Amino acid sequence: MEPIETPPSAPKRRRYKWLRRLGWAAVWVISLIALFYVHQGWQGRRAWKAYAAEADAAGEHLDTESVIPPPIPDEENLAMAPLFKPLFEYERAEGGYGPVTYKDPAHKEALDSMKLPVSFKSAPIRGWRQGAVTDLSAWQARFAEADGGSESTGDPAPAVLKSLERFNPWLIQLEEAAETRSRSRFPFRYDEGMHLPLAHAISAQGFGQILRLRASARLAAGKEMEASRDVLLVLRLQDAFGADPILIGYLVSISLQEMAMTALWEGLVTHRWNDPQLQAFQERLAEINHAAQFESAIRGERNLFAFPTIEMLRSNRSLLVRFFTDSQAVTTTQGNAFAPALTFIPGGWLDLNKAAIGRNYQRLLSVADPNPPRFYPDRAEAVVNEVDRDGPLRHDPRLLFARLALPAFTLLPNKSAAAQGTADLALIALALERHLLRHGTYPDALEKIDEDLRGSRGIPQDCATGRPARYALSDGGSYTIYYDGWNGRDDGGQLGTEKQGSDKLDLSKGDWVWPQVVEP
Repeated sequence: MEPIETPPSAPKRRRYKWLRRLGWAAVWVISLIALFYVHQGWQGRRAWKAYAAEADAAGEHLDTESVIPPPIPDEENLAMAPLFKPLFEYERAEGGYGPVTYKDPAHKEALDSMKLPVSFKSAPIRGWRQGAVTDLSAWQARFAEADGGSESTGDPAPAVLKSLERFNPWLIQLEEAAETRSRSRFPFRYDEGMHLPLAHAISAQGFGQILRLRASARLAAGKEMEASRDVLLVLRLQDAFGADPILIGYLVSISLQEMAMTALWEGLVTHRWNDPQLQAFQERLAEINHAAQFESAIRGERNLFAFPTIEMLRSNRSLLVRFFTDSQAVTTTQGNAFAPALTFIPGGWLDLNKAAIGRNYQRLLSVADPNPPRFYPDRAEAVVNEVDRDGPLRHDPRLLFARLALPAFTLLPNKSAAAQGTADLALIALALERHLLRHGTYPDALEKIDEDLRGSRGIPQDCATGRPARYALSDGGSYTIYYDGWNGRDDGGQLGTEKQGSDKLDLSKGDWVWPQVVEP
């Protein structure tokens, strides 16, 4: 007899039924996840292609080669002088992402020590923009405290110059390099992207501060020729850092200009510069174009850092987790536990971020016009609204990377415009001083400055408004001169501060003023 098949029991039938249901549910879940990734990838690719087409129509190049400056022969390159070259001779661990090991660590350590002493009791608060001349007595005391000696007495200018002699071996190298090397291009390894070391920027800040102080002390000691060389050397460093398409370098350039202005202004308000020195300052300042440098920095950050960083994060998801954790995008314990899930974000989201960054960089580029240098505060405000307030970056959770990357740039247009306004006011002040030397008095209108004394830029207009500078003679033989500045309003020559009663300036408020000395 054939065996009789026993039908499965009811519990087994139910179990088989649930397994089939779970299997179909798993198929549906996997299909939905796959569909989600496909859809997000399609959205990202579409957004990126649309942006790339817009950029191409605007004449923008998105490759790295288009923003890297052409090479310069070493013998003409300030950045390849023995003073700076060892800062670019290093090795990296961990496949190019690890710590830097310098071939000549002693040289780097020595350059890192090129700093003025900072620990002293009476740090000055007010600066040249508020009409305060460098307090050499305070610096004399600062050096005495840093050196562990008793408080110095006597004329502070020679004492400060004596204290600064410790930096002479390095300063002499810098002077010789600047005299013999007329151009500059720092030998960055651009393929390192956001891991690029910037030790040269720290050194330049130290050199700038030392030269600025030495110029002020030399002026006070009656050494105007040497002081003028110090000012021009700081401006030469500014030019070197402004020549590379890196945001940090450009910010250092702005900082160096501010240092140079301190001593230049002090020599002007005390009438210490002669006509050849004033003309030399004019020629150098006339070359400054912060609108062009602003555009170069924005394009460099976009092509060399932002876009390559996204592609690096795409190919190495462990770096994606580290990036968001290190940048404090994820700060809570629960968030840190969730951080590994970032490795599973769709690749299309990275394309969406790439397109969002590109579009906002493009909007930043519209803020400036380099010929002649001009900035448009209303366009900058529109970018701020887009990035920090009401734009999609605040509402689309997929744009987290763009939300982290872009806010750092929203203050750059104001900084850049204020730096251009400062250089332009200095040009007018230099022309006025040359007119005074020739005629014994200031003109009653800027248009009456002798043509040949104005320099190649003439009488620059306000780069933020396009309006002429406001100028009036003052009682006592001096003058008032200022631009309306970033807010576009005539505030009567009053500086803006962060808050009422504060000494900390805010150049987005008030006027941009070329100050006169305020007695302590």
